[in-house]
Amino acid sequence: MGVIQMEASVLGDSIGVEDWRQRESKELSELVQNRIHELQNPSVKQCISRQTILCNLTNSYGFSSGLSDIVWCLIAGYYSNRTVVLLSKRYHYLNEGSQKWTHFFQPLSDTCDESMFENVSSGHSTSNPLFTKIYWQENSGHAFQPIGLVVGLHVRRTDKIGVESSFHNVSEYMVHIKDFYDGIGLLNDTIERKVYLATDDPLVWRECVDNYPNYRFIGNQRAAVYTSKLKTRYNANSFLQLIIDIYLVSQTDYIVCTMSSGVCRVAYELMQNNYFDAGFKGQSIDLPFHYETAFNSPRVVVYNHFSSSDKQWSLKTGDMMYSRNGEDFLSQARNGKKYDSYYYGTDADKTDYRLYPAYKTLQKIYLF
Repeated sequence: MGVIQMEASVLGDSIGVEDWRQRESKELSELVQNRIHELQNPSVKQCISRQTILCNLTNSYGFSSGLSDIVWCLIAGYYSNRTVVLLSKRYHYLNEGSQKWTHFFQPLSDTCDESMFENVSSGHSTSNPLFTKIYWQENSGHAFQPIGLVVGLHVRRTDKIGVESSFHNVSEYMVHIKDFYDGIGLLNDTIERKVYLATDDPLVWRECVDNYPNYRFIGNQRAAVYTSKLKTRYNANSFLQLIIDIYLVSQTDYIVCTMSSGVCRVAYELMQNNYFDAGFKGQSIDLPFHYETAFNSPRVVVYNHFSSSDKQWSLKTGDMMYSRNGEDFLSQARNGKKYDSYYYGTDADKTDYRLYPAYKTLQKIYLF
């Protein structure tokens, strides 16, 4: 597989496809970013007079879920030509009272301040995702130095196990990391096998170091300590450690994780900012990638598939695969389903429930 991927990359470079894709990606990014900046930075006078979307960050779930709410707000603002104002004082990670969102991130607007709208009732709309972006604050006090080729590994152990996912051994992750470095070794077998480890369980560190001596594990061990305990999981210090982990995982060359975890998905989404196409720079061991709250979107078949047994669907290009219900997707992760490129789904009539090859499908995106 490593040889095939390498040959495909060389072929793309040789015929100019990669240059064209990079130009298209850059132009689209600039278009969206310029539009967001224009909408988010009207004059101070316009902040009061123009229509706005007040995005009240009261989400009581994990960080990625709250971030998703903010992105929905930005999408709604983009679509409706409105400025988004973030109200973050009631965010549960910042319940110590003295912190706000802007203590950790750049504000969504340089002109429309949260204090202007503190006493106004708020609400926000939702649509399907177009973009996800975090602006890392330069004055955070953390200096991140490049360390060369490194794989990002996120292991979830204490957070929502049995609710959103199931327990997975480190060996299930490491097989994919080994495959990645074996592929690199086809051209350079002297590369040090470095892994940035992010986890909510301090014991995972010992498990990795003891069982995989041929790899060098680096990371933010304080994050594992803070997030492993419910008492300290939802405070400002833990919030900062979590942000650091997500950011650094997103800066790696390849990510291995469980995509049932929002932490993993946000890191993978942020990674897309580093490359014009990072679609194949991640490997999930349970669910395929899905956007927060959009996991029940149908998937469209892009390649024909001929079933090898009555447990699989036979599919043709253009067919649609659906989840049975709102819990169907996550329930497969809870029940320990490993992402082996096949997933369970049903047709439009929901007459049967069989396996289908997820790698021959794409998530259907509805643009408003």
